[in-house]
Amino acid sequence: MRILVIDTETTGISPLIDEFVSVALLPGTWDIETASVEFHTLEAFYRHPAEQVLWGTWPEIHIKPNYTKDAEPLEWDVLQYMLGEAELIIGFNVKFDVDVLHRTAQRLSISLPVRPMRCVQRDLLPDVDYGKLFEVHAHFTNSAPRDWHTAGGDTYATADIFKARLKEAAEVISEAVFNIIATPRTPEQKAIAFKLGFRWDWGLRCHRRNYTSAQLNAGIKHRKILEEEGIKYTVRSTEFNERRL
Repeated sequence: MRILVIDTETTGISPLIDEFVSVALLPGTWDIETASVEFHTLEAFYRHPAEQVLWGTWPEIHIKPNYTKDAEPLEWDVLQYMLGEAELIIGFNVKFDVDVLHRTAQRLSISLPVRPMRCVQRDLLPDVDYGKLFEVHAHFTNSAPRDWHTAGGDTYATADIFKARLKEAAEVISEAVFNIIATPRTPEQKAIAFKLGFRWDWGLRCHRRNYTSAQLNAGIKHRKILEEEGIKYTVRSTEFNERRL
């Protein structure tokens, strides 16, 4: 499975009013059956202040103006490609990271791919009391993380934790990881959705299909078919049942 570990540094803690200043992406290949993972080359980007939309004052810690003053504009096409290639996105607090990426992109009229995601902090660590990344990293690795409080350093730290919890990750990922909500309008579109395995959900009043980790490629293929047929859809990450790993 192609995974992508990500982390961002932002101007604040709300995706609604803040933006990301830097982002790091670490692609990897995860073999669930053998409980092994191989990480590849990390890509890290700083955004140039000229690209700012909502930025107010720079954060007093972690990200300084001199970090970005000489930075090249973010290569959005590289970010789009790396997100699009991933079958699963992983982050310590991945919902926030992905949300701030998408909201910042939307303000610049840029579209980013939507991919299934799993949160290391919530999904893999329900039995760990530590709340901060550096505490969890120390708990599992007994070592200091690299380049602490940078997007790249925190991405490496998240990857270290994920590697230490591969067994638990395999148990979690076996459940449905995302679903597609489709809204076919015509009889022909409904027939196509039905053929793809979508069924009417009376609660949501729409057509829905859940996908497990083994069906990630099918989900990507089905999304392309929906787009080709003009069927509107949204992708939602499913919530796990509350349980201890």
